[in-house]
Amino acid sequence: MWNEIDIVLNSAATTNFDEGYDIALGINTYGALHVLNFAKKYIKLKVLVHVSTAYVRGEKVGYILESPFNMEETLNGTLGLEINAEKELVEDYLDKLRVHGATKEEITSAMKDLGIKRFLRIFQNMLKSFDFQ
Repeated sequence: MWNEIDIVLNSAATTNFDEGYDIALGINTYGALHVLNFAKKYIKLKVLVHVSTAYVRGEKVGYILESPFNMEETLNGTLGLEINAEKELVEDYLDKLRVHGATKEEITSAMKDLGIKRFLRIFQNMLKSFDFQ
């Protein structure tokens, strides 16, 4: 298999916008990272196609044509989200909730709230570029 496959296609993601941050980060971010690391093992790999979820345009505005990215390339040339730091933040927050005896429902609600807070913090520049009128 490692010598035969030359195309890997990934379209796995959660598109539930009410998802907890822990779940969304695990599926959409780490899931894609696992696919990338898996695809790197193929000797004849020509392309990894990743079909992403909504809101991946970064800070660009207007009509955006698709173009391929090379390994480690990003929309704006920066590293962007530090996913290991985000994972650690989620794990620490979950540990605190569990220590305080939070119920499953409280944890789910707290993770949704954390996801909203992290989105607003991380993508505040992107949000400023949109015209919401």
